[in-house]
Amino acid sequence: MSDEIRIHGGAYVAGNKIDGSAGDPTRLILNSQKDGSDGIVYVAINYRLGGLGWLAGREFEAAGGVPNLGLHDQRLALEWVQQNINLFGGDRNNITVAGGSAGAGSIMHHLIANGGTGELPFKRAYIESPGWVPTSSETQVQAARALFDSIGTQSISEARRVPSESIIHANTHVISSSKDSTFSFGPVVDGTYVPTTPGQAFLDHNFNPNVTILTSHASNEGLTFIAPYVTTDELFTSHLQGLFPLADSCDIGYIVNTSYSLDQFNNSWYDRAIGFIGDFGLVCNVEQLSAAYSNQTYRYQWSVFPAIHGGDFLHLFYNGAGRDQVDGSIIVPYADILQGYIANFVKFGNPNGEGLPELPITGPERKILGIQDGGIDIQKGPGNIDRCQWLQTADLWA
Repeated sequence: MSDEIRIHGGAYVAGNKIDGSAGDPTRLILNSQKDGSDGIVYVAINYRLGGLGWLAGREFEAAGGVPNLGLHDQRLALEWVQQNINLFGGDRNNITVAGGSAGAGSIMHHLIANGGTGELPFKRAYIESPGWVPTSSETQVQAARALFDSIGTQSISEARRVPSESIIHANTHVISSSKDSTFSFGPVVDGTYVPTTPGQAFLDHNFNPNVTILTSHASNEGLTFIAPYVTTDELFTSHLQGLFPLADSCDIGYIVNTSYSLDQFNNSWYDRAIGFIGDFGLVCNVEQLSAAYSNQTYRYQWSVFPAIHGGDFLHLFYNGAGRDQVDGSIIVPYADILQGYIANFVKFGNPNGEGLPELPITGPERKILGIQDGGIDIQKGPGNIDRCQWLQTADLWA
């Protein structure tokens, strides 16, 4: 049987293999058996979160700390499953890794691991709303210091002797004190497992090309993460300066006055801020991934109201129990379609199948499947490609 390994989301600081962007896979598994086959084997994993999984920075590493422990946890789990899945009826040569939000952002880093060299422990990747933003070396140092200060220690060696409950409490304090639209922790460029950012690696063709991709994003991703007070040019500029304290003022000005000028967002300051945060932290990751894997990528956009981050996750794990979204009922036919796509992709490497609307290869035309309240149709990707290409090379976090 084909296998799906699920990496949960939660902004790299929360969640587990049951909650977050993972859930009850029962109906998905049943959907995979509709053709009379045995269906899929579903595996979900945990990994270290927050400061326990993502501490980094020059001081931390100089003291013997290892960055990106969360990624190494995931990689170890993926390799273990590949080596042992046959004992559970699975096929070690037919593995799909799947994840939403931070889980999806993690998968992007595994695609570029070690400069894209070597074999990966999976054949396909389902990458839903991949959430990740680069962090400066100074931000990494500040996060590590904040954690140690909250614990009441000055070094890694001291922190290693502290009860885990104290670290977990300190972790919560650091995360709750994060700047707006950020969560303090996540994957970083470490020069080895992660030689550079995913965006740069995709541009340089330093990624593993032997993977088939299914990816997605919501049309209103940024709404979940934007601070509601960003209602003027001055406040937008201030918000950007807080996100990118080392960025050149010319780059900040270019964002405010050119690439995200107010007139492109119906003169709505709020919509502009939502658009930028959604692009920078999520949608542009999909654009970069889709461009790199153009002719082996299937892509859809989730625009079912309210079309916020994670709306399709709830449909993917709909189990028939009448569970509601925060802002409306789950559309059961869409849940069936989405689960059908995923089951087919995991089994065959192609999401399409009998009774399902065509989900196209994105290709250079940037074709995507639009899923919205009024129906489902093939569309061209959103009109943010120029902005995403600029962000891919802009050095905002030097």
